[in-house]
Order: sequence, then structure tokens, then C-alpha cells
Amino acid sequence: MSEAGGGKLAEILAKKRAAREKAREEDNVSISRNASSNVDQNESEDDERRSLSHTSGSYEHSERSRTGGFVNMSLSQVEDLTRVAQGGLGILYQGIWRGTVVAVKKPVDPRVANDPALKEDFRREVEILSEIRHPNVVLLMGACLQGTGLCIVLEWCQGGSLYDVLHRRRVDMNNHQRVKIARGVACGLAFLHTASPAIIHRDLKTQNILLDETLSAPKLCDFGLAIRLSDSYVTNAQAGTPSYMAPELYRGEACSLASDVYAFGIVLSEIFSQELPFAALELSEIREKEGDGGWEAGGL
Repeated sequence: MSEAGGGKLAEILAKKRAAREKAREEDNVSISRNASSNVDQNESEDDERRSLSHTSGSYEHSERSRTGGFVNMSLSQVEDLTRVAQGGLGILYQGIWRGTVVAVKKPVDPRVANDPALKEDFRREVEILSEIRHPNVVLLMGACLQGTGLCIVLEWCQGGSLYDVLHRRRVDMNNHQRVKIARGVACGLAFLHTASPAIIHRDLKTQNILLDETLSAPKLCDFGLAIRLSDSYVTNAQAGTPSYMAPELYRGEACSLASDVYAFGIVLSEIFSQELPFAALELSEIREKEGDGGWEAGGL
């Protein structure tokens, strides 16, 4: 090859190398730009997620109580309140909350909102209920623990109380229905007693057992006297409904899981006999016989 031809070839090769180098540089710039764009996009998405998380967290914080077990709401949010019943510790209303029929329980004593001890009892009921999720325990949906509008919002049980079914409406149930109700009450009570720490209801009775519209799914309710087993030795023993209270409670002994089991036995008798327990006795007679342990077989 001539010297001129060799020089020409070298020039061509040099141009090709320069073209390849330029193409590589352009590719690197493109890759760099794409990477930068992806980083920017990822950062933007991260920022958006953080923003949404912050917003959701703020909403959740405003909606949930510090226990995390119920919606912290206001009584003013409940519409069409209608008074349904009154017990020893609370007044029960039916209302509409967020388009759903609910039961609303308000304290009977207006001093609860301003009395620290009474308010603590109310708060304890909400706290215990917020920890329980079971088909045979009434569902806590929301509560208000601030200001003077203290209330508890619960699921509405269309069938009413077991007491009403047995004694006011006198519904004629077959043994299969009665056994199903008894089993449901036992399951709900067992769930309380196997909690950690165990929960003592302390006021188990047919008035505090609600039913669905089919009268087959019982739910324990009214935890106003409920305590944890670990607190049973510092709690007033003589609390509850006399006809359902175990003998040891009349003697001033500490309540226990067995106290609930005794009350469950009375409820069982009531379910299958459809008769009020100790209906023929005065309160003083019940206290005397219970305290002395003087019941004989068939004494109900």
C-alpha cells in the first residue's frame, strides 16, 4: 500500500473512532438524564406518599382515641336520638350515626362529666369494651370521653334483651333455640375469662344479654361494672344485681371468675324455665339466704 493510501486509511479509522466516542458520550448523557429523571420522579412519589401518609395519620389521629380501639366521636354526630330504656348506670338511646342504626349509652348521673372518679369508671368501661372483639359481645363503635357529652356508641341489636324475650314478650322458643342462646352466652363469657388479664363482667343477667332479629345470636353488653381480674381485690365486692350475685359477694369476699359462672348458672335456669330467679323473695330475703349459703336443691 502506498504512503498516500496508508494515510487515507488512518484518517478514515480516526474519524470512525471519533464518531464512536461521540456516540458513547451522547448515550452516557442520555442515560444520565434518564437516571436523573427517574430519581426526580421517585423523590416526587416519595414526597407524595409522605404527604398522604401524614394526612392519613392526622386524620386517623383525630378519628381514633389514644387506645386505638374505637372512634373518638361527638354526641352531636348522632341523629334521631330516641330514648329506649334506662338502667342503674346508663340511659339507652337509639340513633343514626353515619347512616347506621346504633345504640347510644349515656351515664345516668350528670355528675360523671365533672367527677374524676365517676369519669374514670366510665372511661374504664370504654377501655375494656375497646379490647373485646367477639361475636357474642356487643361491638363498641365509638365513644366520646371529652366535655359533658359523654357517651358510648354500640351496635344496635334488633331482637332486644333476653329479659324482654323471656318475660315481657314471652316468646315461645323451642329447646334448640334456648340451647343456642345458652351456648352463645357461654362463649362470650369464656372469651372474657380467657383474656389476659381476665375480665370479670360482674353484672351478667338476662337484661345484659342482647339478641339479633333471629333471636339466636346473644351478645353480652353493659360493662359498667366490669373489671380485670388483677383489680378484683381492690374493688367493692357487693356490686351487681342481687338475684345474680354469688354468695361470697354478700359475705364481702372478692369477686372472681367464679362469680360470673354463678350468675351464668342463674341465667341458664332462667332461659329454660322462663321464670324470674327468686321472684317470690324480697331483696332482704335474698341477701340473707345468699349470705348464709342457705339454698337447697330446687331453691330457685
